[in-house]
Amino acid sequence: MFSSENDLGKLVFIHIGKTGGSTLRSIIYRNYPKGKIRHFDGTKKDISGFLALSPEKRSQYLCLEGHMGFGLRSQFDESSKYLTFLRDPVDRVISLYYFIRANPDHYLYSRVEPLTLREFASSKITHMVRNCQTRTLAGEKGGQIRLEDKEKLCFDDLEKAKTRLEEDISVIGLTGSFDQSLMLCKEAFGWKNVFYVRRNTGSKPPPEEIGEGAIESLKDNNRLDLKLYEYAESLFKRQIEDYPKNMEEEVNNFRQKNSLLKPFLKAKRVPLALLKKVLEITDTKELAKKFLGG
Repeated sequence: MFSSENDLGKLVFIHIGKTGGSTLRSIIYRNYPKGKIRHFDGTKKDISGFLALSPEKRSQYLCLEGHMGFGLRSQFDESSKYLTFLRDPVDRVISLYYFIRANPDHYLYSRVEPLTLREFASSKITHMVRNCQTRTLAGEKGGQIRLEDKEKLCFDDLEKAKTRLEEDISVIGLTGSFDQSLMLCKEAFGWKNVFYVRRNTGSKPPPEEIGEGAIESLKDNNRLDLKLYEYAESLFKRQIEDYPKNMEEEVNNFRQKNSLLKPFLKAKRVPLALLKKVLEITDTKELAKKFLGG
């Protein structure tokens, strides 16, 4: 179930860890043709491999997606659109901590498992602990995330990241408003199939069990991200106000259909025949016609 290649503009999705990007990635792979997507794992080698391609080969892709810093569009297609999702910085690092501890195969498991959340929040184990969202959007290295200067972000970097959100990012998604963000993506990028099941999710204890000390440490080490997220919320509100349809109706309609399809959505691509079948057997033929003809 793809959007027509002719309907799709080129896209660069900057995936910041633990913001819902794995779920969004599964949606991207249902909307762009096979072979037209280039995935990035965040390593210098991966980005260098892409940059080593000829401009002609780079231009064959429709979508670049994955862990990367800002700036890769200049090496891809200047007409392409940027997309990224942001998350409340405290919630994001808490989610990261419990996700790593729940997955023994994670490359950081042995280092994180012995730590308390407060110790993790104050550590330098990974760039994802401290102001990761600002760091990702403030870089100047053509898609590489600034890893070597974990303590050197400053107010100017925050302002740079804020400017890029407002001037360069076509859709700013928020993890806490995921479905509304998807409706914005549909409108901006011509996506047809945005149904999903959550991926790479983990459980974490309620806030009262986390402890004030850990929360304060998280806030102290993510001051720039807290300010960036506050700014992103204001831009997101503006996007909602500019949305040409009734957002509440669109989201409610989407959630009804998504709940019907959820049992089938663990596959990366849902066959068109299956979509038809699910919608038809639930007596929603008119919705099926509208969706499948969209």
